[in-house]
Amino acid sequence: MRRSLIIVIVLLFNSGYLTGQQPFDTLYLKNGDIVCGTLLKSQDNIFSMKTPDGCIFNINKDDVDRFISKAAYKPGAASKANDKKSSPLSFIIQSGMSFGSAGPSAGPALMLWSITPMLCYEKKPGGYISIGSGAEQFTGIMIPVFLDLKVNFLKKDVTPFFYIKTGIIFSTTSDEKWSNHSRTVKDGWTFGLGLGYSWPMSGIESFVRIGYRHTQYAIVTKSFNNVDREMNNFNRVEMTWGFKF
Repeated sequence: MRRSLIIVIVLLFNSGYLTGQQPFDTLYLKNGDIVCGTLLKSQDNIFSMKTPDGCIFNINKDDVDRFISKAAYKPGAASKANDKKSSPLSFIIQSGMSFGSAGPSAGPALMLWSITPMLCYEKKPGGYISIGSGAEQFTGIMIPVFLDLKVNFLKKDVTPFFYIKTGIIFSTTSDEKWSNHSRTVKDGWTFGLGLGYSWPMSGIESFVRIGYRHTQYAIVTKSFNNVDREMNNFNRVEMTWGFKF
């Protein structure tokens, strides 16, 4: 009798322990509710969950804060990847090259480089808007400040997309002054649009983009009583690549 009582106590203890080891798939909703059970499917922007009592719930993905899978659960430790709260803010680092025509003073077509990190806001899947800056090469080094809008063609991790960007550029070139004349590079503006392709890689989003880019600024030269304002127009093909964290 005593031996049987010990076995029962051990079984009860183990069952309580296993219960605390995430035996179900779990959905944490944005309104604070929690749904536990077995995930039947996750497609068409819907989570289908079957609870232990046999009820089936179809939940829109936009209402889900995070999902924890029992398959990914490791006893004694929470799944950091799945338990991480989603945030609408992320960081993008991108770099690239542009090819094509330049202003009359820039000579023949040149290959120019750029490095432009961006702060990204993504409320819902399907695209995001970003604000960026960095450094770009033109006649000299310019600092852009721009808005960038991305729109995905598919509601999937792997998708082609369309983008458009616009903003202003600031010159870092100091005024050049001589005894009889001076030269100043003025701030200007920029615009671009094109297509891209993104895919997941090691938990981050990778992408490539190619499109049209126009940039314009002026170079003002003063000599005695004459003022010469030369407009520099860059009409180019721009190719960039980067990562979203």
